[in-house]
Amino acid sequence: MSGFTKWRASAATLIVVGVLAGTPAVAARGVTTEVPDAPALIQQLSASDDPQALFESLNQDEREQVLALTEVADVRSASDEDEQRAKAMARAASGCYTYTARAGFYNSVGQTLGSMWTTGKICYNGANVTSATFVDGGGSTSFIGWSYVGRTSSAGGVSRGAGYVYGAYKFRFGLIAGYQEPVYCARVVGTSVAGHGDTGCGVG
Repeated sequence: MSGFTKWRASAATLIVVGVLAGTPAVAARGVTTEVPDAPALIQQLSASDDPQALFESLNQDEREQVLALTEVADVRSASDEDEQRAKAMARAASGCYTYTARAGFYNSVGQTLGSMWTTGKICYNGANVTSATFVDGGGSTSFIGWSYVGRTSSAGGVSRGAGYVYGAYKFRFGLIAGYQEPVYCARVVGTSVAGHGDTGCGVG
């Protein structure tokens, strides 16, 4: 074999070795970039016969994606106080009115996971609130895996010159066993002037 032929054979061998050596690295990069996005992962969990086992089989990045969309990051009131104040201007000097407090809980990107509402009846005489009673309340969910369990408690009463009516509502994220099972409240706070809502649990 001539020197040129030997050189060409060696070069070809080096090229083949280089390609083969680079293949795993390319494949590894491909795996990283082909990780399903969080909504797709949640859909897979929802469709699985054993979502807990599937969740535990995910890598760290995939788990964090799922948690980012399904964990509760914020709970806040969604009541319209201004509307209630406008209605209050037409009230008599004494009487009763009902007000519905609404609240919701959200994930880290602001998507609504669930919501709850409480309707309370506030009675007053002049500037004094005389009674506050629970009328109705409930909850609902709007995200895969979350469900509304039911009302756990409710009460109404007068404290520090205002009427308070709250309902406490239980929710569950059921795709992962024992993962999340919170209780949140929607509360009516009413005076003789107007009512508004917050997320407090309790009277006063």
